Amino acid sequence: MVALAIFTANSFAQVESDIQTATLIHGDQTSVFYGYEASRSAYGEAGDGDVIVLSAGSFNSLNVSKSITIYGRGYATDTESGLKPTKLDLSISAKESTDEQGNQVYVYPTVTLEGLNGSISVSGDSHGAVIHNLVIRKCNGPMGINADSENCLISQCVCTSVNAPSLGRTAKQLNLENSWIGYVSGNGDIKSTITFDHCIIKSFRTPDAIAHYTNSIIYNSLPTYSTSNNNIFVSSTGSTESVDANGNWSGVSNAIVWAEANEDGSYSDTKTFALKYPLKYIGTDGTEVGINGGNAPFDRISPIPRILTADVDIRTSEEGKLNVNFKVEAQTKE
Repeated sequence: MVALAIFTANSFAQVESDIQTATLIHGDQTSVFYGYEASRSAYGEAGDGDVIVLSAGSFNSLNVSKSITIYGRGYATDTESGLKPTKLDLSISAKESTDEQGNQVYVYPTVTLEGLNGSISVSGDSHGAVIHNLVIRKCNGPMGINADSENCLISQCVCTSVNAPSLGRTAKQLNLENSWIGYVSGNGDIKSTITFDHCIIKSFRTPDAIAHYTNSIIYNSLPTYSTSNNNIFVSSTGSTESVDANGNWSGVSNAIVWAEANEDGSYSDTKTFALKYPLKYIGTDGTEVGINGGNAPFDRISPIPRILTADVDIRTSEEGKLNVNFKVEAQTKE
């Protein structure tokens, strides 16, 4: 572990190198760990409320039970710089705690994740714990929330799959927005309030993936008991386009939906998913249907600044700290 005194850079910036790094930010203290195990080393030193920033590269998996924020470099390879994504598999579990009356309870941490490539899951708890305020943003991989949850958000993600809670568990205000989704499965609890807004959904694996679907582009029939409005239901049969009482368009072919020729809604890191007629297919919020509309238009770029150069003075100060000067470049969508 190396303690750094950072004088000229945003504390959330990350050093780009061929060696994996995990930067732990604890108040005004910053520590850097190196190598494949850096993720676990930083997490082991972290406390509730801390931030971990991971470089490009692959890291050992984490089981998270602390309230932390983890930022990665991004989930896709940067075509200009050649930088690889941050690869990390992560699970979140409840931990034993004590309430104000001194009773033993189990609680989930409050976690924010951004810019990661790998599976993300919330382990189920048998003690009645509820995960609150989980935020997953700009990540890529299978995602599963097999726990009672409340006020959780998945935004601007590439979800190879989304597994909502299984029978007997309830998700309240589980919101998925501006995300590409390979398939949806799970959840047969009609008490859940799950919303897919401004998404692209390729398929459903179970007939009971109950939710409200809105302003999205959907490649399958809705699960039983689900509700919908202002979605485009893509047809592969070339049937005639029609609009129902809830503003859903059906019978729309790929050739009519997409601006790019031969587009079929599948995912790649280079696609823009631009609509052919963005002024025709308008959602409930007045923006275009699909992942480029809404309050959080699809964007793969993380706002975390990246460090282009780092000048490290090998001589330590009297306090045992290193002087470091950074040249920082903010990442943008352009």
